[in-house]
Amino acid sequence: MRTRNWKLFPRVTGLLAFSLLFCSSAFEQELQLAKRLSIALGWHPWYELKVDPETPNNVVVCGAKWDADSNASFGFVYASADGGATWQSVLEDRNSTWVTEQSCAFGPHHRAYFVSEASKVIDGRQNHDLGTTRLYVSEDGGQHWSERLKTGWADWSTSAVNSRSQELYTFYNSRGTAESGHGWGTTVGLERLLRARSFTLECKISATAVFTPLTL
Repeated sequence: MRTRNWKLFPRVTGLLAFSLLFCSSAFEQELQLAKRLSIALGWHPWYELKVDPETPNNVVVCGAKWDADSNASFGFVYASADGGATWQSVLEDRNSTWVTEQSCAFGPHHRAYFVSEASKVIDGRQNHDLGTTRLYVSEDGGQHWSERLKTGWADWSTSAVNSRSQELYTFYNSRGTAESGHGWGTTVGLERLLRARSFTLECKISATAVFTPLTL
């Protein structure tokens, strides 16, 4: 993400409350609003919601939230173990004053992943090329988390898990392989995180791929 250029899509629900909508539907009928509730206060300009495919009652919301007192953006994970009826804050990434670009995913055996990027802030300026991406993992459906690895900045990330191989895939805007004069958006990166080893796959839009080890 560029400095101060928030991902302001219609999914941002407001400045005072972060809300979830629960919808129900019947066969050949339109979706109907079943419940609306607020799970956290404050501005959350970047977020994703993911559901455990094996136990749908396990739900996590991850992303970035603005802390006005600190004049900073921090990473967060909220978790629910009862299908969204109640929520709790289970993780905060405060590794710098500009923590953004988050994504999360569920894999087999109730394992959840949270990818969070902390920019290097020097004299009030964000230096994304010096930033660090951290991978946090939960083994219990999102209730408890631990940091597992670090790598370089992964701009505008989104993540998914291969249910067969149990590999985590994180797509991101790859600044390091951008073509001269084109800037951001000319390349797409893919981090493929194996259970025993880690690699980075850089994919140019032309489909030319370079496979290089991921630096931990």
